[in-house]
Amino acid sequence: MQWWVCALLAIALLLSGCFDDTIGFSSGSVSGPFGIAADPVQGPRFLGVVGGDYKSSVISLIDLASLADGDVQSQPARHSAVLHSGSQVGATSLALSGDVVWARTQLADHHLLAVDRNNAAILELDPRTGTVVRQVSVSTGFYSNPQDAIATSPTQWVVSRMNRNADTGPKTAAFARGDDVVALDPATGAFTARADLEAALPDGATGTLAAPQRLAATDRIFVPLAMFAPNFKGQATARLAVLRVSDLQVSHIADLAPARNCVNIEILSPTQLLLACQGSFQMAAEQASQSALLVVDVSGDTPHILKSIGIPSESGPWSRDIAALDAQWAVAVTLGNLQPKRSDRLWLVNLITGERRAMQDSGAPFGYSGLWADPLRRSVWLGEAQRKDGDLLRFLVTVAGQVVVGVPVAANPGGLGALELVGQ
Repeated sequence: MQWWVCALLAIALLLSGCFDDTIGFSSGSVSGPFGIAADPVQGPRFLGVVGGDYKSSVISLIDLASLADGDVQSQPARHSAVLHSGSQVGATSLALSGDVVWARTQLADHHLLAVDRNNAAILELDPRTGTVVRQVSVSTGFYSNPQDAIATSPTQWVVSRMNRNADTGPKTAAFARGDDVVALDPATGAFTARADLEAALPDGATGTLAAPQRLAATDRIFVPLAMFAPNFKGQATARLAVLRVSDLQVSHIADLAPARNCVNIEILSPTQLLLACQGSFQMAAEQASQSALLVVDVSGDTPHILKSIGIPSESGPWSRDIAALDAQWAVAVTLGNLQPKRSDRLWLVNLITGERRAMQDSGAPFGYSGLWADPLRRSVWLGEAQRKDGDLLRFLVTVAGQVVVGVPVAANPGGLGALELVGQ
């Protein structure tokens, strides 16, 4: 019997009672051009994969319901290149640019939401047909560089826009200013509310960009602010803005010092968040002390840091890629280096004790991109675009923190490799 079969049998015993046996293989009638069957009872149905080379993008889909619970060895059903930069997405819509990321938000019918940063547009994708349901512009006449989007209701999308409009005169409309968080009606594209983040800037920081990043929402909206200098050659210490869902008014600003460049955020529980802070790349000597994974308590009005987990010794800074399995376990990537040569590394992180366990190294520096965890199935998916035997790596992580390495999957064989992942 092969080693991985033995490992899976052992883990099956460890996980008894942790998985819902009703989830797994597809069943039911076919509905859609890809031969997609009925939804699983619970959990994400699709893994959306954005492949690219930063010039063009391609979207592929993995049918998670074609895998049994805990199965990281079988090859799932795959639908490659359902949409790409050469696709016609509508008479008045723009084709995908080379900078497309997934929004990690829940939409009805397992629809996926993508943020096309170069086109300053938000796209809703129906994974059953591979078609764009709608494409909504958030440019308002300038390159707004949207970073993320979340659906707070069926009639409201909230978008973080990192860039500021160069024309900020008194005649510039509020929604055309940028460096903000805006709400819009996806059906009409009309803007309905705006969070002006100028109040979040440090005293005397004229020209500093708040630079809102990824978003997370519970009963409030949480926005990490990267705090860039006007010339992008420096950063103030990171901050976390708290917004009201109803009108996007800023209710609190939390200082995350000494961390800088906090770019990603995940919800651990209704009262705890996880942030990935890379540190300032312009401050090489200090970057290691500025890079951390932050567990933040948001049970009260003002967020505060519960735990700061620094980078392991002789590792690069934490990357933007984090994914939480539960309130105890998360996976995260540290960046490699070209000189001296050092690979990226995937870590299993205990968010309670701060322990970090190396899981796997990339084949080359800056090789990993895109990370997503499926807490219900206890599986982790990691993109490695240049890997020849499959650009999607898979791992099984038990509730006790034991890891099984799975068999890679090729999301788009022979085409552009994976850069961004999300499950829905």
